[in-house]
Amino acid sequence: MLRPGGLFLFDTINRTRISKLVMIKLCQDWPMTAWMPPGLHDWDQFITPAELRDMLARHHLREEGMSGLKPGIAPPALIPLMRQVKKGRLSYAGFGRRSAMVLSKDLRVSYIGHATKAAPAAKATPAASATPAASATPPHNTRRPAPSLNSGHDREGFWRYEGFLASQRQ
Repeated sequence: MLRPGGLFLFDTINRTRISKLVMIKLCQDWPMTAWMPPGLHDWDQFITPAELRDMLARHHLREEGMSGLKPGIAPPALIPLMRQVKKGRLSYAGFGRRSAMVLSKDLRVSYIGHATKAAPAAKATPAASATPAASATPPHNTRRPAPSLNSGHDREGFWRYEGFLASQRQ
């Protein structure tokens, strides 16, 4: 659940021919460049920006902006990096540093964005019930602290994922 005014962040892959070529064929299927586990992505599950906007609206979320997300280096430079990852000569972290993602106007492959939860429509209340109940919910500005990116379970999850990918190379 998201409180009114709450922020919803998203990143996903668009369902286009180019996204199928890049995310399925190039990264998963083709032996020369595949560095992701086969079957990791299902093109039929990818979401177009229009579909995402419809879903957001259905759940009373107002889209506040979308941007494309792409590698910060030219595509021809990515292929040797993918091959190095596949062969275990380059870590996923090293790959991430060398191909650092940047924002783009191009939403054809991958995109990110954010939306906010709309405030509920005002309800007419009788004057007799104008006093809030003693057991009212806490104010909307009460927030839990954000989880630390340096917390132990985050690092453990990363290493479990890294171990899974290393096992796929063998």
